[in-house]
Amino acid sequence: MTWYESGNLASFALCSSLSKTTTFFQRVTVARGGKIDRVRVYVCAASDDIRLAVYDDDSGPNNLLGQSDDYSTSGTGYVTLWLTNTTEPIAAGSYVWVAVQVNGAAANPTDLYTDNGSPPEGGRLWTEAGGWAGGFPDPASAAEFPNDLSLYVGASVVYVEPVTLSDLKVEISTDGGTTWQNISGFSTRIDERRGDRLVGKRWTADGNRPIILPGKEDAREITITVVYTEETNEPYEVLRAAMESGDNVQVRWMPKGSSSGNSRFTTDANYGIITKRPLPTGEVEGGIPIVCKFGITTAGVDKDTV
Repeated sequence: MTWYESGNLASFALCSSLSKTTTFFQRVTVARGGKIDRVRVYVCAASDDIRLAVYDDDSGPNNLLGQSDDYSTSGTGYVTLWLTNTTEPIAAGSYVWVAVQVNGAAANPTDLYTDNGSPPEGGRLWTEAGGWAGGFPDPASAAEFPNDLSLYVGASVVYVEPVTLSDLKVEISTDGGTTWQNISGFSTRIDERRGDRLVGKRWTADGNRPIILPGKEDAREITITVVYTEETNEPYEVLRAAMESGDNVQVRWMPKGSSSGNSRFTTDANYGIITKRPLPTGEVEGGIPIVCKFGITTAGVDKDTV
């Protein structure tokens, strides 16, 4: 069985009757290296509590890497089970074992292959008597029953991949978001501050601590550092002109780049004022390009996907 890489979480389905006296083990191939902190499970039918664990593949599932808390199923569909401790980094191409226990009556599942179009994948299945009461057992003496349970791969990667700004894309708009200018080739840094939620506080005679209630969001400050040039249509001159005219400016940026599905952050379409316009200054001897830091105060920042 292979973890596919079409989404953010690895998932598989439990689509056969699960006994509360048995722990089921499925060996899977790690498609991309990383740390496992959650697994997404498709429950074909409600079957009381389930619990999940991940083992390494040292001659079989011998060492417990992490397990989830108990989860009470209330119906069919995908559920995310978080591991109580994230596994150590696992190399791509290696194997892990996913184990499942059920604490209740056996499920009467649907056929995931027919209902959801998820093809079955090959792999070894191990079962171990013992079940819920003793927790996840040492499966070293497990017997192999390859036809008793089908596990299907659905959506994919279980890893939280670190994100850097090496693929950052930054764009600006001076017409309310109708057109966007890509300034990634001039941008060296993006920062933000403020944007906190304001709170109201009131003390009473009885007690030492205040009553606190949520208020409005404060304005947010976005700072873009760009390489200084003197071309009319390049970032420094565009932002300088907007500062001097008082025009509204929007900024949007994509930390992982502009590929479909990546996160995108966009400042408010109606309120974005340049409050800091730097002049070109710096040292003269080193041949280092001049950079200028523009500060933009905006009413807020919205997140969506590309």
